[in-house]
Amino acid sequence: MKLDCIIVNGIIVTASDVLPAGLEIGIRDGKIHCVGSELPREATTRIIDAEGAYVTPGGVDSHTHIQQDNAPTGDTWETGSRSAIAGGTTTIIAFASQKRHEMSLLPVVQTYHGKARGNSYCDYGFHVILSNPTEDILNNELPVLAREEGITSVKLYMTYEPLKLTDRDLLYVMMKCRALGMTTMIHAENSDMISVIIEGLQKHGNMDTWFHSVARPRIAEDEATYRAISLAELADAPILLVHVSSETAIEHVRTAQSRLLPIHAETCPHYLFLLSEELKGKSASLEMNGTNGTHNHNHDHDHDDDSHFHGAKAVCSPPLRHNPSDLDALWRCVTNNTFTVLSSDHAPSKFNDPAGKKLGLINGKIPMFTKIPNGVPGVETRLALLFSQSEACLPFEEAKMSLTQFVQMTSSNAAKLYGLSDRKGNIAPGFDADFVIWHPKERGARTISQNMLHHGVDYTPFEGIEVQNWPRYTILRGNVVWDADNGGMVGEKGLGEFLKRGRGGVLTGKFLISVEFRRAQLVHLSDMPSLGIFIPQDIARRIPRKTNRSRIQRFKEAYRNGSGGPPHTTRSAFMHRMLFSKAQVQQRNDPIRHENLRACALRVGQQLNLGWDHLSPGETLLQQEERRRLWWETVICEWLSTPGKPLCIISPGFDCALPLVVNDYQLLRSADLDPPSSDPLLQVKYHIIMARIATVDNELKSKLCACDWVDTGIANFVNAADNDLAAIVDVFYIKNHGIHEDVINAALGQAKPFFHQPESEKQKVSRDKSCHFNGLSQRQTSRASPSESLDNMEQFAWCYDPQYDPETKDLNCVPEDIKSHLNREDYIWDGMAHMPRFKDDCIRYWQRCVQLARGLLKIFALGLDLPEDYFDSVTTDAAFNFYPAATAEQILNPGEDIGLGSHANLQCLTLLWQDSIGGLQVLTNDGQCIKAPPIPGTFVVNIGDYLMRFTNDQFKSTVHKVV
Repeated sequence: MKLDCIIVNGIIVTASDVLPAGLEIGIRDGKIHCVGSELPREATTRIIDAEGAYVTPGGVDSHTHIQQDNAPTGDTWETGSRSAIAGGTTTIIAFASQKRHEMSLLPVVQTYHGKARGNSYCDYGFHVILSNPTEDILNNELPVLAREEGITSVKLYMTYEPLKLTDRDLLYVMMKCRALGMTTMIHAENSDMISVIIEGLQKHGNMDTWFHSVARPRIAEDEATYRAISLAELADAPILLVHVSSETAIEHVRTAQSRLLPIHAETCPHYLFLLSEELKGKSASLEMNGTNGTHNHNHDHDHDDDSHFHGAKAVCSPPLRHNPSDLDALWRCVTNNTFTVLSSDHAPSKFNDPAGKKLGLINGKIPMFTKIPNGVPGVETRLALLFSQSEACLPFEEAKMSLTQFVQMTSSNAAKLYGLSDRKGNIAPGFDADFVIWHPKERGARTISQNMLHHGVDYTPFEGIEVQNWPRYTILRGNVVWDADNGGMVGEKGLGEFLKRGRGGVLTGKFLISVEFRRAQLVHLSDMPSLGIFIPQDIARRIPRKTNRSRIQRFKEAYRNGSGGPPHTTRSAFMHRMLFSKAQVQQRNDPIRHENLRACALRVGQQLNLGWDHLSPGETLLQQEERRRLWWETVICEWLSTPGKPLCIISPGFDCALPLVVNDYQLLRSADLDPPSSDPLLQVKYHIIMARIATVDNELKSKLCACDWVDTGIANFVNAADNDLAAIVDVFYIKNHGIHEDVINAALGQAKPFFHQPESEKQKVSRDKSCHFNGLSQRQTSRASPSESLDNMEQFAWCYDPQYDPETKDLNCVPEDIKSHLNREDYIWDGMAHMPRFKDDCIRYWQRCVQLARGLLKIFALGLDLPEDYFDSVTTDAAFNFYPAATAEQILNPGEDIGLGSHANLQCLTLLWQDSIGGLQVLTNDGQCIKAPPIPGTFVVNIGDYLMRFTNDQFKSTVHKVV
């Protein structure tokens, strides 16, 4: 394996992980070839030493205006792409703009190709701005652009007279884009509101630059945002609202996302860092504590005749807002992932040019803000400004975003949203070798100034802002194109390639309705926010489906070698509960299992106290609202799964109020409504969601490495099944479990004589006397599988009793009214008084198993980002199972003697100690039953339905039986 280049000593950051230091990135032929430790190198291999700094994917700036006809003094493709590279952005997507009189998009695109071809330093793609959506364009040209030209996004305007569309046109374009898989971008401002305000300002002579922000008030953006969302809901189409600047507008987006509408949002650094004071045309100073850290933003303008006009430098639309609360709200929505992407909206014009910003200076003296070209430069400063607000540069409590969020919003989300997710926005084998290597922390700080930038205009609105880091290297497809320590720009003009893009992705919401197939497609369930709660996006790692190794072996090898791991997702600080999905259950086509799982859903919800409206200690109103929504999602799932049947509600029921945003829940509660499952449009309305799980974190990794797992049994399974074992995991064996063999032998020594004693003695502890699960059940009285014979098994079981719990401190502290509800039935022990060691040996064995089970479940709890004792309360019951020897008739007529029929456990997990006879069999993915042989000194650990659902099916609840 010959590598062209290796990046060493870096800390790799992706959208899902901050990987351990020491991993190297191998590059070959412009692609990431491998990521690992101590990669092989030759004399010709270039080594780039990151010196302990962060390595992130190359930036993807999906909103740039380059060399458009309406900005003659703005950036050309040469200067704009050069500026992008200097700031760490390796991919830009710019706009080919249709004019109102142009009847075709195809010549517009070809003209724009001619401007960019051979002139770009970075890779690039095109959006189209559609201002005249004729029937021919919608039906004939958009399909050509999407399928042949690789242009899969359209921008629409609700403002600007030469560009704005009617609501009717917006709807038709949205529906067509939905069918083609194109991303619809919308500039949302109410054009009529703005026109009326401008007329009033003109009458009173208020035309200074600052009045630009007055003319385009928040309400104009708020109304248009709400209207665009409403149109998108009607069209059932995903949209992206670009450059959101208003607190109310982003709340509209947040509410829509909580209703599972596929509404994406974008904002830009100038809306996060600057206020409308910049428009006043005089030396401005702004300290924004709690908004953008502790930056002091100072402009020192020359005192020339046009100093009052310097506010024109900050004219953009929507305008910079007056109130710092808008900035705070936008940052909050960065933190909680309401925003999908953070772009630059790079749209510069020169200031000191009569065809630039000074178009708005009539006769060189009189300002008229309506004539000022809109837009600010920002493609070069975007990454540094945002990186400086991440955990890389600020303490955790001050950071506005995590490192993984920084990558998501500046690179990977844009790649997904705009059809580049197969090559851009990630650090993984097969992706383009696009990177930003930052400076080591101690020498990365800069103060932004015009003289350090590479764009083609003469100012920056961020003059004087301090950033904590700046790209040291920018690498495009394996080529170092920016080297801050050795001259800066080292890339060549023309290196950038045009990117043909695929269908746009959907990163929020539940369903995308495809007109072509007229069916509901689940899209990115793991990226979906729960109702009202927004959680970090997760990027799942993939492992090969075909393997001859067990998952436990893969765990061990991956974590000990540091070379990858099982599928897992990013950490979430917002979600601790897992819901049951009707869609997932029904895929099994197993009515019995469906019944069990749907029943378990509500029981889990009740166990988590989701159905009660009292505020728990320390619970906020927001957390109460989250709990309400989770509960009703579960109820709706149950309701839709069981038409005409009563809900599986455990007494005494629930008192949970409906969520604050009711939407269609009132409709759902109507007893006479039976939603037709064949209509995907109706199904979308029911908002049945499945909350996703959190990561398998470093604590889980270390604990798994410390366990001594027995792999021989699993290896035997693989050989017998001759196929991938991913679907029969997880039955595994564990030794070094800490339960002394004397404890196990003592329990077995009580179990065997118990089952061999006279029936009259055993009947003293019959389960018929129990209100719970205690006591003896006779053989041939139950059937685990409806398609198999009665179970030839006797069982003695006992439920959890806190007085015997090894971790219960003092039972006297339990209130008397609570004690009456405990599953305490001492008759099972009193009835065995003739076996004096029976109770003590059984309880001692149970106590050791409880400790082992809790230790194992701590691994899963930590891996799910839950408190480590989260599952402690579900480690409860114990049982002795006895399978009588075969009768003479069974020996003479050999066949399969079912001890316990085929079933999957509902519980969290089961610890099983087999005697030397064995008999356990498990069902493989291809329907074969294979033996799980007893291995001396080991417990079999069998994952149950409860834990399978909590881990989003990453661990399987295996069907098994005893013969």
